[in-house]
Amino acid sequence: MFNLLPSKDQYNLSSEYRLRFAAIALLLLGALGMVALVALVPSLLLSYQKKQAVEKTFESLKLDVLSDSRRKFDEALIVAGKEARALKATVSAASVYGLIEDVIRAKPESIKISGFRVARNPDGTHRVALIGQARDRNSLLSFTKVLEKDKSFTKVTVPVSNFVEAENINYSIVIDAN
Repeated sequence: MFNLLPSKDQYNLSSEYRLRFAAIALLLLGALGMVALVALVPSLLLSYQKKQAVEKTFESLKLDVLSDSRRKFDEALIVAGKEARALKATVSAASVYGLIEDVIRAKPESIKISGFRVARNPDGTHRVALIGQARDRNSLLSFTKVLEKDKSFTKVTVPVSNFVEAENINYSIVIDAN
């Protein structure tokens, strides 16, 4: 029946048809766009939440790294302090060896030293305790006098009980040194 209409009416009718078709196509395309947007909203919200979680994790890791670097710095300071104390102890140990050498140099052949005990006093001086065996009282007394005359020792203490026996005397002497 379309063919029976005049050409001008046919043209108007076909343009109206095309206009309606374009309007419906645009309406369906818009509806499809709206459905797509609605479908993307949960993904957008999820991405936003993940972004916030990543930022929080980044901040906490940043704080952990800072605290870890502070901890490492503190550990390095502790190690440096220990090394400084070890160096100080080495200097002190050198003076202890010198004290022991002085005692051994002053020892006559009649005196045998079987043990040393060295302690550091709070004021920085050293206390050396000697134990050993002396051949007789005179050799022990002469050894004590030699130690008292040595300028590196401030005080030499010999208990009277060391002189009870006449020979093969087990003795103990306490020496205070600088």
